[in-house]
Amino acid sequence: MISKQLSVVLSPNGQFVLRKLNLISKNLLNTNSHVNLYHSKAIRCLYSDKSRINNIILRESHTKAEIQAPLNTTGFAHRFMESSEAYSNTLSSTLKVNEDLQIEEIESILQKQWISMSIPEILENFECLSINARKNEESINHPKYHGILEVLKNKLPDFIDQQIHHFFRCLELWKYDGTEEVYKSLLTTLDNECLKRMPGWSTEEILLTNDHFYKLRMARYLEFTWHSLRKLGSKPRKMTPTHLVQYAFFMKMNRRLPIRPYEIEYRVEQHFDNFTIEELAIIALAFSKYEAPIRSNQLMVKIIKTLVSEIDNVNDYCLKALVDILRIGGEPEIVNQLEILLKKMENNISRLDVKTLTAVMNLQRKVLMHNEQLTSKILERCEKEIKDMKLAHLEKILFALHMFNYDPKTTPFYSMAHNELLDPDRAAEIERSPSSLIHITMFLLKQQVYPEEILKRILDPDFVNRTSNSNVYKLDRNYLDIDFYLEFEHPEYNGPRLRKDLVNHLMKFYGSLKKRSVKKSDSDKTIIEIAHIIKKIAKSETAVYVDSIMPHIAKTHIIVCLDPETKEFLSPSEKLSNIPAGRIKYAPDDDKKWYVLSIGSKNLITRDESHKITGLLANEIRQLECIGYTPIVIPQYEWNNMFEEGLKQKYLKNLLFR
Repeated sequence: MISKQLSVVLSPNGQFVLRKLNLISKNLLNTNSHVNLYHSKAIRCLYSDKSRINNIILRESHTKAEIQAPLNTTGFAHRFMESSEAYSNTLSSTLKVNEDLQIEEIESILQKQWISMSIPEILENFECLSINARKNEESINHPKYHGILEVLKNKLPDFIDQQIHHFFRCLELWKYDGTEEVYKSLLTTLDNECLKRMPGWSTEEILLTNDHFYKLRMARYLEFTWHSLRKLGSKPRKMTPTHLVQYAFFMKMNRRLPIRPYEIEYRVEQHFDNFTIEELAIIALAFSKYEAPIRSNQLMVKIIKTLVSEIDNVNDYCLKALVDILRIGGEPEIVNQLEILLKKMENNISRLDVKTLTAVMNLQRKVLMHNEQLTSKILERCEKEIKDMKLAHLEKILFALHMFNYDPKTTPFYSMAHNELLDPDRAAEIERSPSSLIHITMFLLKQQVYPEEILKRILDPDFVNRTSNSNVYKLDRNYLDIDFYLEFEHPEYNGPRLRKDLVNHLMKFYGSLKKRSVKKSDSDKTIIEIAHIIKKIAKSETAVYVDSIMPHIAKTHIIVCLDPETKEFLSPSEKLSNIPAGRIKYAPDDDKKWYVLSIGSKNLITRDESHKITGLLANEIRQLECIGYTPIVIPQYEWNNMFEEGLKQKYLKNLLFR
């Protein structure tokens, strides 16, 4: 039976193991006594060697190491590990289905007295049924197998470890949905049995068992995976680089574990040179799942340098996974390497898919480093393939365009995205992803594109109610922004608006009614310092008024009022302090000059050499002008470069009296 199943062309090593296995199998099948057979060294040898043969077959079938791209990132990650001999001891090798069994043979197996069989006989017969089931796509939940599953469940505690692993490989061949009680009961027993044995298992055995459960598509639901991965994650220093990669794969696949990813990060940095770019990508997937930023600037530099060196050959899966975890840190080398990476990407646009290009655009937005030529090439691709793009991808592209303040008059992608929202073919996708519709509309609105029909749709009370799952108080800040953008910049809109009570509720969480944090940010400290210096310049404690003047924005601004003729500072608070919180604090309509000093913090100015203001700050400036103020932007980096108060006084005077 076993020799028939493994009738493939093997290397001399594989042929030797097969001959040895056939001899052991023949002796065992001729043995009458099964009392303690499954505890014998022969049985252990049998299942160990079967595993070795399967691993040999698997490795020899990947001699060219060419991986066919699967449908998703997870599939790619697992396929990569399967192609590498380094993981042969910790990945489940699928049983080969090479034997055709007659109906009579299957019926004969089904009619046997399974309860009186020895464990080797049970596994031998169950393997036959499994191979037949794979060929005929039979479900393990069929009633004719219920009795057999019950016997297997009761015998599981008597299986040795190798037999349990072989049983897993048999189960992988079956078609099932996991809802039948008999099968669920078997899996629960298998789960408990593995959990009971786990303390005595090595790291390799734990990873192998996790892979078994992964192949059964049950890993995230069982206790073994949770406890075993938690155990390994508590001591990452005991894992080899290969173990770390496979562990990261299971971090990505399973429920969130109560572990500290930065300990994994430390081990990755220690062994960085031992990882291929594919392995780094698998690790990156885990960090993305846990939303854990890479803390080490040195590790970040190494990752970016690896991408730079392999950018012309790296595949979409790896590039996207690694791009998703890149960030800006305090290390100047990170900025330098990111600029090089973005520049080298320019020549790779044609070979990458749109999903990866979306991730590249998102990277530029996230790190606030704009490569105009790269963006232009990405937009050209996206415009050609916009019909194939998901709404989520349109959303990310528009977010990046907004961040770099692209003008809709010269950027066709805005109108193309607008048209996609009106396309009847998008109706089902919009129904599934209403949040993407809201976000896309918001980004269009922020760039002064007013999609009237869509605005009326997303502000319709029924749509708002559906979007919030009948709890409108769970709406996010996007609705607050949309409502006030209409108030400030598109007053001619005549469709539905948010209820006033909802607007007030949102302002308490995201707007001017939000409670102030006790901890001061860098911008808060700069505002306090600037206000203090202006009071010195004016020789008046009332020359400055600090407050939130736009209801949908929580940040505070510095307001200064000047008489344009006398250059005298006047008290802004006399006219503004009486306006209730949560209202728009319009500049008084008089002949005075009303200035608002806005801090261009590190998230509002690009980090490339241009140091341009982002779309966020451009919107703020535009809306301040709408309510009568003259905005003055003070870039945080400029302010931080002045160390003497005298220089800062001169700087502020030049801004106010120019």
